[in-house]
Amino acid sequence: MSPQRRPIFRQRALQHYIQKREKDILPRFASPLLLLWLWLFLLQLTLIGLLIFTVPLPAYTTIPGIILPATANSQRQATIALFLPQQVKQTLRVGETLQVKLNAKEAPLPARITTIAPANSQPADLKKQFALTDDAIAALGTPVRVIQATITTSPATPAQENSAITARIQVAPQPLLSF
Repeated sequence: MSPQRRPIFRQRALQHYIQKREKDILPRFASPLLLLWLWLFLLQLTLIGLLIFTVPLPAYTTIPGIILPATANSQRQATIALFLPQQVKQTLRVGETLQVKLNAKEAPLPARITTIAPANSQPADLKKQFALTDDAIAALGTPVRVIQATITTSPATPAQENSAITARIQVAPQPLLSF
């Protein structure tokens, strides 16, 4: 009879040892709490980024205009005519405020809209109505809607009749992604 060979190790202990060796063990570079904080930070950055790109931002356009001859009402108030091109799809209302620059060096002054023409006017009609120069008519090019507004000037910045001005109006707000 041949001697019975008995294993040196118990079968269960051997299986346990083999399973431990086969397990994938990842090195721990950071603690689980730190990883949780990093994931939360990444989530916050993503949410802030989405919020920034979906919040509408105001967009402005510059429109030309002139200072109309003074009336007898006041020396400190001037009436201006602004020419809104037909491409600008903006609904303006009487009483709204816009920013007007009398010249490039001065700070903008607030102006309040007093009247808005019901229809667009052709540049040739504007030349007769407001005594515009040929250069001003060429700059307009397309039919425009005439907006009249009043500004209050200071003695330091008097308004000269028929001088060219620019006004900034807010057009429809657009999301940041559209810029």
